[in-house]
Amino acid sequence: MKKKMIMGILILLVLLVVFALRVRYVNVTAKLPEIREIPQGQTVDYEGISYTVVGAELWRYEQFFAEHDGLDDYNDSNFEDDTACVLLVQYQIEKNKEESLLHVDMPIRYAYQYNGIDPFMLQDMNPSLLNGTFASGDILTIPYEVYRINLREMTWRQICNLDMSYSVILGTYPVKTEIKITDIEKKGAW
Repeated sequence: MKKKMIMGILILLVLLVVFALRVRYVNVTAKLPEIREIPQGQTVDYEGISYTVVGAELWRYEQFFAEHDGLDDYNDSNFEDDTACVLLVQYQIEKNKEESLLHVDMPIRYAYQYNGIDPFMLQDMNPSLLNGTFASGDILTIPYEVYRINLREMTWRQICNLDMSYSVILGTYPVKTEIKITDIEKKGAW
């Protein structure tokens, strides 16, 4: 009985050492992704679609919903102008190949946060995506909600003062493509 327990412990230790060595090997030899940074206004091709950021607007939360009819279902009453804001990014989309699929679930990165999109608000803001009239060359508006509760106070102030840099992420490996958003217009009363 004692021999079986010792053998079991030895086998477990050997497996742990082999696992640790494999993890170390992968971490040492794995290739880091190439990072392509695309400035705002420049076109980037991604999987047969050309994306160009043509504008960006930062709205105070309540003012955004007051100015944009038909989006009341997305207005969370727990958030006010000083606790959240909405960043609208406008993309001009060109289809390079007929069979290419449009990617709209593009996360945005700022500070130490990654934000995804609300797919239902995206559809309501871009009705041509649903009714089939969206065509190559059209403008697609993607809203990103930014919540103060997720951020440090200094980071929130940087966002409100337009001192924050943003990157839209298209693909992560083997090439990470980031569209830099630097020219943001404040909308509404700040």
